Amino acid sequence: HVEVEKMKQINEEMRASPPGGDLPKYYEKNICFHNVYLDLDDNKRIVKMIKLQRQILFDFAKRDYGREWEKDNYLEHLEIIKLIEKQDAKKTAEYIRDMHLTLKTKYRRNKKIFS
Repeated sequence: HVEVEKMKQINEEMRASPPGGDLPKYYEKNICFHNVYLDLDDNKRIVKMIKLQRQILFDFAKRDYGREWEKDNYLEHLEIIKLIEKQDAKKTAEYIRDMHLTLKTKYRRNKKIFS
């Protein structure tokens, strides 16, 4: 699937970004990663709402959380890709909701970031 390959490419570009590099570019790639699957949805109204909410979240969180955060993000993206490749929409959505987009989960793994 072209979309999965694009997600893999974007994720690798994010992983390869230098420590303390161009943060706006990193976050833009993160948005592009998620837009790959969001743009496949026919419900444009809900996609627009999701993108708006996500943009607010990303703008709020736009700071350098360090390489550990970026590593977690990379690994979570790999899991999303794996679930998409398995064509398990329910597990993919649950993983994104319960793990990838949950600050509580990130807080547990990266307590030093929030101190």
